[in-house]
Amino acid sequence: NVLKLPYPLKTLPDFFAINADRSESWLLEVKFRRSWTSDVQNELYNTLYEQVKSWSPLHLILFFGETPSLYPDIPSSWIRVAKLHCDNDKILVDINGVLKDWFETEWTEFSRIQDVFSELSSPEKWEDAVLRLPISVSKGLVELS
Repeated sequence: NVLKLPYPLKTLPDFFAINADRSESWLLEVKFRRSWTSDVQNELYNTLYEQVKSWSPLHLILFFGETPSLYPDIPSSWIRVAKLHCDNDKILVDINGVLKDWFETEWTEFSRIQDVFSELSSPEKWEDAVLRLPISVSKGLVELS
C-alpha cells in the first residue's frame, strides 16, 4: 500500500540541522551501507537523484559497515559527508568548493563529518559518544547481505 503523498514530501531529506547559534543549516540525508563499491555508488546515485534535484544542496552522510580506510580507529574511516548539488541533470559533489561529477569521485574525497559539522569535534561531544554510537551501529551492517 503506497502512500499517495505529494511529490515534494516523497523526496524530503531525513533531517534539517542547524548549529547552536543558528548561523548555519543543512539538509541531511543519511545512508548506511555495508561498504563502498561501484555498485553502491551507482545505487546511491539512482536513489538520490530526484531528491538532490529537489533539495540541492543536500548533505549525504554515509555510514559504512566495513571501512574502506587503512585507518579503522578514526571516525572518518566509517563516516563521510558529501555536499551534493544537481546541475545539468547530474549529481555533483562539492569537493573543497569545486563541483565534481558523482561518478568521478571517491569516498576519500568526501568530507570528514567533523569538518562539515565543526561542533562535533569538541571534546565534550566525544565524551558524550555522539559519534561513537553511530559508528558502532554502522559496524553492525556487516551482518547485512
